[in-house]
Amino acid sequence: MDWKFIMCLLVMCSTTIWKLLEILTYGEIQVRQVDDIMMMYMTFTIYAAYKAGMAVQAKRQKQTEEKIATTSDMYQLQNIDYLYRISTMTGSSKLVTVQADRDSHDLNDKHFVMLNLCRAIVNFANEGHVISAVYELEPDGTSKRVAYRGLPEYQEALKDPEPDVIVAKFATNFSSGASFASQCRVNQKSREVFDIEASGTPSDNDDISERLVSLDDGKHWHQVHCIDDILDEYDDDIDNALDALNSIEAHGDIDGDYWCTTTDKDLNRTIREFRTEILVDALLARGSEAVEEFLGYPVNMSEAECVLEEYLNNLSDEDLANAFFETL
Repeated sequence: MDWKFIMCLLVMCSTTIWKLLEILTYGEIQVRQVDDIMMMYMTFTIYAAYKAGMAVQAKRQKQTEEKIATTSDMYQLQNIDYLYRISTMTGSSKLVTVQADRDSHDLNDKHFVMLNLCRAIVNFANEGHVISAVYELEPDGTSKRVAYRGLPEYQEALKDPEPDVIVAKFATNFSSGASFASQCRVNQKSREVFDIEASGTPSDNDDISERLVSLDDGKHWHQVHCIDDILDEYDDDIDNALDALNSIEAHGDIDGDYWCTTTDKDLNRTIREFRTEILVDALLARGSEAVEEFLGYPVNMSEAECVLEEYLNNLSDEDLANAFFETL
C-alpha cells in the first residue's frame, strides 16, 4: 500500500466525513440530491485518475527495464584482479582480464598472472594478429608497457598455450537411473577431476554406476575413474590394484579417460608407491645377489629394504617405470 493509494482512499471517504460534519454542525444530515450526484462523479473521476496513474507508472517501469537490458549488452561491470591491453599493428586492441586463482594461488602470484597473460598473447597471435605492444592497466588509470617476450612465462606459454586447469561439466549416474550434473575443475595434464560441486542427493540404497566429465559443454563425455573405489575393491591386493591404476593411466592417453578421488589420493603418487613396494618385495625375495645387481653395489640385507626404497624414491617416474618392467 503506497501513499498514492492512501490519498485516494481519503478522498473517497470524503462523503462520510461530509455527513459527519453536517451532523456536528446542523444536528442532522441535510438531503441535497445535487450534492450526492457530484460526490458520485468525484468518486468516479478520482478512481479513474488513480488507475490512469498506475498505468503510466507501469509503462515507465517497463521502458526503464528495456533500457537497462539494451545498455547491458553494451557494457559489463566485473570484478577484475588484473587488466591488460594488447595492441596490434593494425591499430586494434584487445583487453585481457586475468583472475587470480583463489583456491591454489596467492592473489599476488605474478608467475600465475604472467603465465595466463602470455597464454592469451600466444593464442591471440596464433589467430593471425601481429602484436605491437602489451600494456598493464593500473587502477589509477595509468598504464605501463609489459616486456613479455623476455619473460620465462612467455616461453612456457609458447610450449603449452592452453591452461592446465579448466572448468568442466561433471555427471554422476546411479544404478536406479538417476543422474546429477554439476560443475567441476579438470587438470588437463594430470587428468584429475576435482572440486566437484554437489548437485543432488541420491537414495540410501542407490549406487554410483558411472562418472563422466565433459570439457566442451556436454558435446563429448569421458569416463572418470575413482581411485578410492579401486583401492576398496582390491583391498590389500596391490598387484591387481596397480594393474587397474595402470589401465586408467593408459586409457587416459588413448581414450581420454580421467580420474578423481574422494580423499587425498593421487594417481601418479599411488602408482609410484605400489611399484616401489612390489619391486622392493620382489628384489628382497630374490636375495642379496639380486639386490646388489639392481643397485650396482653390495648392501647389508638388514638395511636393504630402506636402501632400495630410498633409491627408488629418487628415480623419476619414467626411470621407475623402466626399472619396474625390466626387473619383473
